[in-house]
Amino acid sequence: MKVDKKHFKAAALFGYMVTVALLTLRPFAGAVMYEADYNFVLFASINNYMRHMQNFGMINYSAFCYFPGNPVLFAKNIFTISFINIWGNVALFVPMGVFMGMYFKKHKIIKALLGGLTMSTAIEIAQFIGLSSRRADVDDIILNVLGSLIGVSAYIGIIKLTGSEVADEN
Repeated sequence: MKVDKKHFKAAALFGYMVTVALLTLRPFAGAVMYEADYNFVLFASINNYMRHMQNFGMINYSAFCYFPGNPVLFAKNIFTISFINIWGNVALFVPMGVFMGMYFKKHKIIKALLGGLTMSTAIEIAQFIGLSSRRADVDDIILNVLGSLIGVSAYIGIIKLTGSEVADEN
């Protein structure tokens, strides 16, 4: 059975979007209470996380007590929450940028920006209105859009290096 590229890309995009929804809207394990504290101030959380990383670093050295006996707990605890929050939000949306690059032939960067902005804003609105025990934060939108732009830039760079394009005619 031959799977064509268009259906494979659509299935991959759908799987990615379901994964993002599960990672961002599913309540934390054991979370019963909903967050009542939201951040609507641009760069407030990013500044707090950057200050935290300046004081405590990116590595949680107490995680080394799990190494080498329990590699799962070690991997789960090795980075500080600040590092995970900033770079997790960026990394989560890199595939969005790649998909925008694959799906559109023209204006890839603008479409990646708009796609990342739309999806991230929808997630934060859902978190704000209480569909999740997660905390709505305007800085997450900034970090997610940055990830989307990194993804489309990487895609464009790879296309320029390899000379092959996989975009649909849009």
